[in-house]
Amino acid sequence: RAAGALAAVCGAVRPLSSDAVGCHAVQLALERGSPAQVEAMLAGLRGTVAAAACDPHASQVLETAIRVSGRDAAACVAEELLANNDAALNACSSSVVCRLLEHAAGEPRVVELTDRLLEGGAAALCCHKSGHEVAMAIVSNGIARQRAVVFAALRGSLLRFAKHRFAALVLAHALLQSAPAECAALAHELMGHAGAATTLGCHAFGVGVVRALLQVPEASEQVLHYLRKGQHKLRKD
Repeated sequence: RAAGALAAVCGAVRPLSSDAVGCHAVQLALERGSPAQVEAMLAGLRGTVAAAACDPHASQVLETAIRVSGRDAAACVAEELLANNDAALNACSSSVVCRLLEHAAGEPRVVELTDRLLEGGAAALCCHKSGHEVAMAIVSNGIARQRAVVFAALRGSLLRFAKHRFAALVLAHALLQSAPAECAALAHELMGHAGAATTLGCHAFGVGVVRALLQVPEASEQVLHYLRKGQHKLRKD
């Protein structure tokens, strides 16, 4: 019975993937199917990947395929996303790109796709409602030169980004997830702005950056010192 169900899913992977219930059947089939069956299901999605990446149901199928099949699925997905110049990042497609970076950041087509996203401006990516998640994934999993591009963008306007709804999340992530030397450099530069700790501590989005700074060994004592000095203002705000 299970074999028959898997065969049925393989034969209808495209319509099932876009269905609220069917997408879960496809994900289960990807997780339990043989390599040949997984390849067959990926083949069934070819030509529709760009549209699927923006679909709330089919995008989940792509994420599972990347997780299960790794570089093979990642190459297929990245290739079709690259071919679609009109594709824009939304909550669904950004999650797909995050999975690509998580499981196959060094795959040539994933590298090319990430480069294309950065070409639009790393600062804009950090401030994008959905793109900031991609920027965070680059910080965590991207190749060195791509991480450097995101860091350079953040350092270009640290205080402004520290107060931005989405860029503040990227900055806090960079402070927590980067190499110790990179974290220390970011923290040192941020704390070089007069009153930064107190100002950010009073800000709805900046407070998350302050919490991250407190976890950077090279900066935590200095941050605490300034927070104590500004505690009256912090209590007031």
